[in-house]
Amino acid sequence: TTPLEAQPIICVDNEPDILDGMHALLSRWGARPHVAASIAEAEEVLQRLMAEHGSLPRLLVVDYHLDEGETGIEVIKSLRELSGESLPAVVLTADRTDAVKDEVSAAGCSILYKPVKPAALRALVTSIISKYRAA
Repeated sequence: TTPLEAQPIICVDNEPDILDGMHALLSRWGARPHVAASIAEAEEVLQRLMAEHGSLPRLLVVDYHLDEGETGIEVIKSLRELSGESLPAVVLTADRTDAVKDEVSAAGCSILYKPVKPAALRALVTSIISKYRAA
């Protein structure tokens, strides 16, 4: 088994093609991805995970710029509040400004810049989940 085997991961992106790609990639690595396009959808996914499986996601993989001015940081804060846990998160963004980097860092999240290379994503996701499982 891999460290990602059957691990629930919530992916949030406002672009259906990117969500499909993330779902396919994470599934191929053995994880159990759950996808959402907004804060509201992500909250529903989290509540369903907690209700049906009694579990929390091992990781959130969230795009920074979502629709209607929502940001990935808002999604992460909302899901952390809802779960009562400091869920580990990776923020994906094409925005290389210091403001975004500082905001992601202040939220205690990792950042990956787009275009995201699958190998870099896998290494980061595996490292975070391995740390989380050891804790």
